[in-house]
Amino acid sequence: MESNTKTVLCLCLLALVVAGCERKPESVGSDTGVTVVADSSLYATIQPAIEAALQQEIYTPQPEYLLEVHYLPPRELNKVVVRPNVILAGLLGAEDQISKQVRNMLPATAFEQVERGESFVFRKEDPWAKKQLLLVLVSKDAVSLMEQIATNSDY
Repeated sequence: MESNTKTVLCLCLLALVVAGCERKPESVGSDTGVTVVADSSLYATIQPAIEAALQQEIYTPQPEYLLEVHYLPPRELNKVVVRPNVILAGLLGAEDQISKQVRNMLPATAFEQVERGESFVFRKEDPWAKKQLLLVLVSKDAVSLMEQIATNSDY
């Protein structure tokens, strides 16, 4: 083989390897399941509001929930990277793992909106997997977050 042909072949192979590495996996799991990851004390406060907002009952031959909420502790965060519907809930000044993760994920402008009470939910599509929806919930304190979820449950 000629030197130029070898170079072109190597570049094509390298491009294929790089392209293959950057593909996201498909999300896995039920589209009706929502996994919530938060510090356990924060989740205890917001759980009633989350369930009231998401677990609306529908009537088929027997009553069923439109969406089913499942809690996952922060130490198992790696399990949500392929689930289709994920909620991360954190607080601005808290030092728990998920609050730190939330702070790392959102731009400074988002925190300014949260401080002013203008926003508390941020939506990201396909963050870790294809066909995945991530909602990031953040507020100044647990009670405010619970109230914002309850007030905006239709959203």
